[in-house]
Amino acid sequence: MRKFLHRSTTQTQRFLLLAPIFCLLTINGTAQTNKTISGDTAFWYKYQLGECEKLNIPLLIPSTDKFHFRFWTDDQAVDIWSVDGTSYNGLITSFINSSVDNNANNPSKEQKQPQTFAKQDLLDTALARQAFKLTTQIAGMPTDQEIKGWHQGFDGIEYVIETSTQSNYSLRSYWTPTAQDSSLLEAKKIEVFVKDLDSLLNLGQKFHDFFASLQPGAYTNGFMITVKLTPEQIQYYKRTKPYRDYLKSISDTLNHYLSDTLSRIFAKQSGLQCYDEFFLKFSTDNRLLKITTNSEFTDREDKRQYMDCTKKIKKAFNQVNVAFVHSQIPYWKELMFSDGTITVFDTSNGGL
Repeated sequence: MRKFLHRSTTQTQRFLLLAPIFCLLTINGTAQTNKTISGDTAFWYKYQLGECEKLNIPLLIPSTDKFHFRFWTDDQAVDIWSVDGTSYNGLITSFINSSVDNNANNPSKEQKQPQTFAKQDLLDTALARQAFKLTTQIAGMPTDQEIKGWHQGFDGIEYVIETSTQSNYSLRSYWTPTAQDSSLLEAKKIEVFVKDLDSLLNLGQKFHDFFASLQPGAYTNGFMITVKLTPEQIQYYKRTKPYRDYLKSISDTLNHYLSDTLSRIFAKQSGLQCYDEFFLKFSTDNRLLKITTNSEFTDREDKRQYMDCTKKIKKAFNQVNVAFVHSQIPYWKELMFSDGTITVFDTSNGGL
């Protein structure tokens, strides 16, 4: 079974709060509602409402449907609704964004915006009714922050559920049911519901079919980049497999050496604070070719600190000796600062 709405960390306690952009409407916004609103809505208001328009799905707070249920994952939204309480409809929206490689080393250059790709699959009424019956398993369950004993974490899975009737709207979130105490009944209910919904609607296959229809390129759901290769890239990938296998075989040794050595070097530079993720590209003779980041800069000072950190990283590598690495292809590493130490680890692109 696929993992949904993943919050990913590394050994350095990385924290990436990763969630889809939920389609909420403030009470004093463009539409009025007399509904009772409950759940985690205040937290999600900051996310862009424009995502609903991109995905061609409606806002639920002003919905007049008798019942409308929406289940969010990192790459799908599942809608089950009934206008009259008798017949049911269903829609699965699979989506992903193009991965934009903006040059952090040139912050003055116009930043590219990602493009959203989506595919919608309508459910027949019989299947939609079965899905509605599944939603009754968790009807009325409070959001996880209101459940005694439900703990939060940084790494794991988060499920988010919107429910709208003609008189009520709620948004509930549930962090990693499988990580909760085995005696927590609500966690077991959510876990069973997610598995049953995934099995009933074949969500994994639908996303696979959607992704297969996209052009080759790099895509992201907010926390991980997935690359769809061209035929030429596939041939290169096959040809370079022995070289990548070699890099994998020395990965732990190289990562530990870089982490320990760089931590010692930077420990001498008191006051250094670098909060970004840094991606390092090395040549076949182990020269540091490039440093980039996926972090977004909020102001000039943020950019200045990033550039200052990249300069110090480059300078630190003058004291690093990785002559024991004999790679036949360029390779990448990811570097992160945490609590005064540095951790280096493999990137998701596998060194391509």
